[in-house]
Amino acid sequence: MKLSSSWLSRYIRLPKNLDPILEKLTQRGFEVETVQKRNIDPTFLRIAEILESKKHPNADRLSLCLVKTKEREYAIVCGAKNYKDGNKVILALPGARLNGGATSGELEIKESTIRGERSEGMLCSKVELGLEEKSEGILILPTQTSLTADVQKVLGGGDVTFELNITPNRPDCMSFLGVARELASILESKVAYPKVHIQEAKQRIQEKVKIKLEAPKKCPRYMARLISNVKIGPSPEWLKSALESIGQRSINNVVDVTNFVLMEWGQPLHAFDFDQISDATVVIRSAKPQEKISTLDGGEYILSNEDLLICDSQKPIALAGIMGGASSEVSEATVTILLESAYFDPATIRTSKKLGLSSESSKRFERGVDIEGVQKALDQATQLILEVAGGTIAKSFIDLYPKKFAKRIVSLRQDRLEQYLGYPLSFARVKKDLQDFGFKIKSGTSLKINFEIPSYRVDVSSEVDLIEEVARSEGYDKIPTHELSGRVNLEQPIEKDSLLSHKVRSTLVSAGLNEVVNYSFYSPLDLKKINWEEKTTHIQNPLGEDFSVMRPSLIPSLLKNLKLNLDHQRSQVRIFELRPVYDGQGKEHKMLSGLISGPRYATHWDLKEEGVDFYDVKALVHLILQSLGIKEAEVITNGTSSLLFQPHLSAEIQERGQPLCRFGKLNPDIQETFDLKQAAYIFEFNFHILEAEGFQKQKNIFKSLPKYPFVKRDLSLLIPLNKNINHQLLYELFFKEGGTLVKKAELFDVYQGEPIPEGYKSYAYALTYGSDERTLTDADVHKVHEKLCHFLEREWQVKIR
Repeated sequence: MKLSSSWLSRYIRLPKNLDPILEKLTQRGFEVETVQKRNIDPTFLRIAEILESKKHPNADRLSLCLVKTKEREYAIVCGAKNYKDGNKVILALPGARLNGGATSGELEIKESTIRGERSEGMLCSKVELGLEEKSEGILILPTQTSLTADVQKVLGGGDVTFELNITPNRPDCMSFLGVARELASILESKVAYPKVHIQEAKQRIQEKVKIKLEAPKKCPRYMARLISNVKIGPSPEWLKSALESIGQRSINNVVDVTNFVLMEWGQPLHAFDFDQISDATVVIRSAKPQEKISTLDGGEYILSNEDLLICDSQKPIALAGIMGGASSEVSEATVTILLESAYFDPATIRTSKKLGLSSESSKRFERGVDIEGVQKALDQATQLILEVAGGTIAKSFIDLYPKKFAKRIVSLRQDRLEQYLGYPLSFARVKKDLQDFGFKIKSGTSLKINFEIPSYRVDVSSEVDLIEEVARSEGYDKIPTHELSGRVNLEQPIEKDSLLSHKVRSTLVSAGLNEVVNYSFYSPLDLKKINWEEKTTHIQNPLGEDFSVMRPSLIPSLLKNLKLNLDHQRSQVRIFELRPVYDGQGKEHKMLSGLISGPRYATHWDLKEEGVDFYDVKALVHLILQSLGIKEAEVITNGTSSLLFQPHLSAEIQERGQPLCRFGKLNPDIQETFDLKQAAYIFEFNFHILEAEGFQKQKNIFKSLPKYPFVKRDLSLLIPLNKNINHQLLYELFFKEGGTLVKKAELFDVYQGEPIPEGYKSYAYALTYGSDERTLTDADVHKVHEKLCHFLEREWQVKIR
């Protein structure tokens, strides 16, 4: 929130040097993000009165002005048209250095002759004075401005604007009075609240206006006043300057007042053109499904029953707490105003996010405004409208307040306070700290005090909230630092799913992969890129289109990670993610996905550079299975029909008939869609199946080093193509038929073509034999080897080469 020291000084006396109190605000949880000081050199600037003005004899667009300052009269040639005789203006004398705007740079004022007429200075606009980037005509000062007044003060010189980061739990400080209350506790002073004295007419508002509250849960309080015979026009300079000091533009006197009071009290208000309200009737109700409203921003919005409307007898006239409707906008033709001040349910206003609408009003309502401050802001705005726009106020006001605010009483115990703070603090000090924040003591003892919570402190509801207020007042730096200590219970079992996840993570990290953590939300475009066709879960109020779908797969984010690395010239990428995904019903389950891409090895002068391939990702999958003790999983080559993979370069692993994992090379079409300059190989595990099947119960079995030597024998086979025999079947056969003596079976060659007979394919294996009890003889090895050969020839019609 942006604040101005000159505006803030209306409510509290500020020191000349603001730096110490800005630092205090930061220490109390209100981070000061920016500080800007407005410095104006008044040496060659004077407040002047225009005595007379006439047309320049030699230039149609120029005028000759005679102005008077506190010293003497000056002749000025002026090109502006927005002044009249008697206006008070700022005169820059020769020697002044002004702002010439974005194109001209610095402008030095000199006495000159313009089209034959002498000019002894320049009448300044806000641009030349450095107050605004654009302005229409010269700056016109208030009529009562004295020629002897301090130019620095008149122009707001010395004003400091600063921006505070207000946390969502402190909506009371989204106002000048809220920040003033906080500063009062720092400066040990009191806040000067605006005084209101309203002169009402005799006719009561109830005789002219009818208001119906049909949604009391969404609108717990609704107030209104009626002001007749107003004159819409420009705001006075003090009001314009106040709003401009915090970056808001002036619209007209009535709208400016509502914006001023909004920033002053933190209470949003809205002014309706009463003559545009049908049947002088206002209804606060829920929107009907598919009901439409045209708002002040020029948009048309389709609503649902969750939204709240302010309506007349025929149509919606405002989207409650968010934005007014175009049909009842205050314009120059407006004569009578219905001024609204209300409390809307924060949850109801937060639904505005789904409409993509946000305003200064909605930011405050959705966090929670002071329900007891509704009338104070209404009365203040009413008085200001009378001052700047004139008019007559109908007697009394309408206040629909079905369920009155219940005062909150919260107890604070001394032992609990010291337990949280970590140091002793007298209750006398605690009382002062909390009373400075506006908390009232209702009752208490030496061990416990009951405090009444101000209605504007919507964030305080429990004892720990009061303790936090004491800690803020005393300073967080007073909380002592202690080393953590405690007894570690080594007997406490680790949760099974944590153990399984840890094992898989350790396995992949040891294999050179890095774990990544991505957002759980996707853009629909991300899923379209991977040809996702299944149902997804959409978020009702997303932050944006890129975060509108709960992710059903981890692959798109991994591909984005790869793209990011490639863009930063990191070609060797090894990553994995073990996180939840969500199906079409929003049900959560875990997936493990990984990606490898780029060179197989780091660049080295003695190694030939070659990229990873299908067998690298296959090796990773087998490494995971091996770490979990899964030995009998069924591998189905080209078993996945997913469009995610390149045809004939993918496989699926099933465990007990369930699809456990799929892996392979990324489809080149998807690679092109993500603009990836190199091939990628990916794997996906249905991790929830691993958790359900209890693979975390697998234990590591350690074996001693072999005492006896191994014997190796090569076995070259001619496999008939019509028998559908693959490596997996052969591998399992060697261990099944060879018994305990077969220790290892390695496939080292596969060949098809001349001189291999037609209809056959050659597989060459290196078999390792060994015993844990004795040294094997040639006869022992020959017996087992021949058994394998005979089985292959007899049962599978395999030829031994």
